[in-house]
Amino acid sequence: MSPINNWRLPHRPEPTARRSSSAVRGNGRAAVGLLIVLGLAAGCSDRRFAEVTGTVRLGGNPLAGAFIVFQPDTEGEVRGVGSTDQTGQYRILRPGGRFGAPRGPNTVSVHGGDSGHAIPAEYGTKSTLRCDVQPGKNTFDIEIPGR
Repeated sequence: MSPINNWRLPHRPEPTARRSSSAVRGNGRAAVGLLIVLGLAAGCSDRRFAEVTGTVRLGGNPLAGAFIVFQPDTEGEVRGVGSTDQTGQYRILRPGGRFGAPRGPNTVSVHGGDSGHAIPAEYGTKSTLRCDVQPGKNTFDIEIPGR
């Protein structure tokens, strides 16, 4: 066997960083603290919204294909939106694709729809509909008189 094939570098262990137990505990506390803060922040943002469902009827018939908007009275608060299915039922969504409308007083408006009839202004562009969204599940049915 040639001396080149037998040649190997001497084994050197990789250097390891030693941490004191107090440094590990400090990082662990920081991680737990961060998780608590993030959890509280997520919980706080969710508490501003509550689930809202309902049915929209025009002249006593379900209104399909309409858009429903919950605009909160609070300045700077995001609005909730939804659309009606074939049975006139809707469920409000908030930004991020989660269900819920802003809690508190909201002006509610209805736009469009497949009925071929115009939505009266007091239900649409100049809506006078009001809904006070409470914590938990809310049902807000909208009856628009037919013309």
